[in-house]
Amino acid sequence: MTSRPGRAMRGGLAAMAVGALLLVPAAGAAASAPVDARLEAFKQACLPSHREPAARAAVVRAAGWAPAPDSDHPMLAEVMALSRQKEREVQAEGIRTEASVWRRGEAEHPLYLVLTTTWSAPIALTGCYLFDFGAEAAIAPEAVSDWLAEAPAQTVNQAGMTAQIWNVESIDGVWDLQNSQIAAGSQAAMIVGYSGASIKLTSTVAGEAGEADQ
Repeated sequence: MTSRPGRAMRGGLAAMAVGALLLVPAAGAAASAPVDARLEAFKQACLPSHREPAARAAVVRAAGWAPAPDSDHPMLAEVMALSRQKEREVQAEGIRTEASVWRRGEAEHPLYLVLTTTWSAPIALTGCYLFDFGAEAAIAPEAVSDWLAEAPAQTVNQAGMTAQIWNVESIDGVWDLQNSQIAAGSQAAMIVGYSGASIKLTSTVAGEAGEADQ
């Protein structure tokens, strides 16, 4: 597989702005971990048609998600306010974007899914973000490594955020996968607008210019 020289162009929600935090190499292979229902929900919603923006809404509906307003949860509102602001900024530069919000689960503990697409020459990217706002437990990185059969390429542990990033060379079109936990009241929570667990997948759009450079 070719290298990814355009990695610095990767987009995404301001709520996942790990670029502002220090990345360091991962150490060692991960031990196995129990199945996490959030990871299973993420895989079911985010991987089918991950490179086909027009098909994703049908996939997430079939997986039990329903459309939700940005205001459905206070932390969601903070995340989406930052994201919509970024959308307006890039749209003003002539870049086309789309974003939709979805909800699944009981009223006392919903999960949220945010789907994004950014068409920015020479490459178009999709994002699929699952949020478990206020969660004290992250999705175990060992569970993600077990699924992908690879260790994370990078880790972060700074300002109240712990995160891991996988290159996911085994899944066609995937740019990267990031799993994060942000502590309540931390500096990171103040920056991104929420606390809790999240996991996101970034992929190239099939057939778009620049696809071969991933």
